[in-house]
Amino acid sequence: GTIEDSGPHFTQLDFANATIGGGVLRNGAVQEEIRFLICPELIVSRAIAEPMATHEALLMRGFERFSNYSGYGHATFAFAGPHVAAAGPPAETELLAIDAIAFGRDAQTRLGQYSRGAIERELNKAFVGFAPPDGETPDAPLRPLCTGNWGCGAFGGCVQLKAVVQWLAASRARRPSLRYLTFGDASLARALTALREVLPADTRVGQVAKLLASFGPPHAKRRPPTMPGACADLFGYLADQLARRPPPQRETAPPNAPRMVDLPPGSDTEEEDMEVEPPLPAPPSPAAPAP
Repeated sequence: GTIEDSGPHFTQLDFANATIGGGVLRNGAVQEEIRFLICPELIVSRAIAEPMATHEALLMRGFERFSNYSGYGHATFAFAGPHVAAAGPPAETELLAIDAIAFGRDAQTRLGQYSRGAIERELNKAFVGFAPPDGETPDAPLRPLCTGNWGCGAFGGCVQLKAVVQWLAASRARRPSLRYLTFGDASLARALTALREVLPADTRVGQVAKLLASFGPPHAKRRPPTMPGACADLFGYLADQLARRPPPQRETAPPNAPRMVDLPPGSDTEEEDMEVEPPLPAPPSPAAPAP
């Protein structure tokens, strides 16, 4: 599956550049540029939106999709005919743009994304995007999220780290569900499922965030698994730590502290199109978010 095909009931992720649209008016042909090309009304945002700061996200609504496509990148991307919307009343698609840090391809430079400062930046950026938009009431219903390997690919992000960062941010923002597309990476889908299976049901967001912060550069040198786009074995570290810890004591955390949302297994019958798609449980009451 693809994010743009997930349906208008999701908030769909744009793996954005800080300057919205990236290279859409030049020769860009990856995730953000493709989305702007098949939904050309989005290009207007380039004329009215300043480059995003580290604490900013951009939410776009009221646009339509006009085209289908095939391929990805300069070598294979091509127009594949007009897009025909599904029958029924039109629904307003919601596209959320958040930009990740670019680490590039150098292996040593990529390990820098496990520094405390880099992790905090990405957690804050994702949370700003996933939280209720400015101008909307905190208890207004939020759409489920559809995302994937944000900030990976050309930006050099580690797929394991970006999956955990988005999982944490979606849980803290109390999104009703998180659909994580692995874009055909069966090893990532299986690893996410394995991590979910060792996670106690009442694990708090803060507990996993502390473990993530403790991973750091020393642990980030753990030999990465055979997984495209992974530069360290973060999943293995989290699984080891969670398996050793006793179940969290309810009296040590406020009863409304946000819990980690569930990640049920993805399809095991279509490995070329695997995804982790959790129908998440209703979150605790948001009356008084934990600090």
